[in-house]
This record gives sequence, structure tokens and C-alpha cells, in this order.
Amino acid sequence: MIRNYLTTTIRFLLKNKTFSFINIIGLAIGTLCCIYIVLYVQEQYSYDKHHKDAKYIYRVNSALVLPGNKHEHMATASPPVAPAMKNDFGEVQQFTRVVGTIKV
Repeated sequence: MIRNYLTTTIRFLLKNKTFSFINIIGLAIGTLCCIYIVLYVQEQYSYDKHHKDAKYIYRVNSALVLPGNKHEHMATASPPVAPAMKNDFGEVQQFTRVVGTIKV
């Protein structure tokens, strides 16, 4: 039975070369894009997983509401936030700041 299916498939591919080429290339490109997206999402969800105690690492974000009902979400906070959190919350053991480079 499987031999019959393979024979029919090969005949169809040889008979319709252009159509088969377009379909196979489209399937290959679609599969490649899907794999690339999966790898990218996996990389984004594995942020800071290389640390020993990664489950205890958090990032403080800011959410601003600007005039005109615009919302801005940034991965920044004011400088006094980290020491205040360490003083007010016993769970905070250490903190650090990340400073981005200035593009000229």
C-alpha cells in the first residue's frame, strides 16, 4: 500500500514540476520561519536563567501615563527606588543598576 502511495506521489511531482517546486519551497520557508520564531521566543523567556538563583532575580519596570492617554512602559526606575526597596522590604538582599550606553 505504501509503495502505491510513493509511486503516485513521485509521478505527481514529476508531472507538475513547477507546482511541486513552489509548494516544497514554501513549506521549507514556512518551517524555517516557525523554527526561528520558536528559538527566538525560547531565548526571550530564558532571560537570566544562567544564574544559579535565577528564580530570585527580578527587574523593576516603570509604567507612565502621559498626556493624551498615552502609556509608556520602560525597564527603568528612578535611582532612589532600589535602596528604598532594600530598606523597606526584607526580601530584597541585593540590588544593582544597569546603565545603557549613549548612542552618539
